[in-house]
Amino acid sequence: MSTPTSKSHESLRRLCLAAVFAALVFVATAYLPRIPTVNGYVHLGDTLVFLCASLLPMPYAVAASAIGGGLADLLTGYAIWAPASFIIKGATAFFFTSRGKKILCAKNFIAIAIAAVICVGGYYVWAAIFISGSWAAPVSELFPNLMQTVVSGVLYVVIALVFDRVPALRRYF
Repeated sequence: MSTPTSKSHESLRRLCLAAVFAALVFVATAYLPRIPTVNGYVHLGDTLVFLCASLLPMPYAVAASAIGGGLADLLTGYAIWAPASFIIKGATAFFFTSRGKKILCAKNFIAIAIAAVICVGGYYVWAAIFISGSWAAPVSELFPNLMQTVVSGVLYVVIALVFDRVPALRRYF
């Protein structure tokens, strides 16, 4: 039996980390404290989406975020939102970078703002087209969706500061 090459070993390691992050996004979205809203709930899963996207290469981060977010809706009674979450969480992860020496780089700060636009706008459009059939009805969800991204962004910054200050954590990823 041959030993794995360095490249295949690294691919397997990234795949395993992506699977772990998908599970973390799922748990943080579906089961950690969440606040019910008119059409869904506010959760902390985006914090893990942002962190995943800052630690893993883009294709792995996009897949982990999309799978974790989509499964959370699918398995907790919000299946109608699962396709939207799959697309929106994957798109959110796309704008972060894992290539810097620090997690808290300028691009990742900008990515939090882009995430807010994607999440708020994406869920609004999904609700208007597929849930209510009205552009007025989902307006009530704009503020909760914005707050979800803001709170997740603040938590992400705190966690990223820890990762940036503890070299052993950053080296692992």
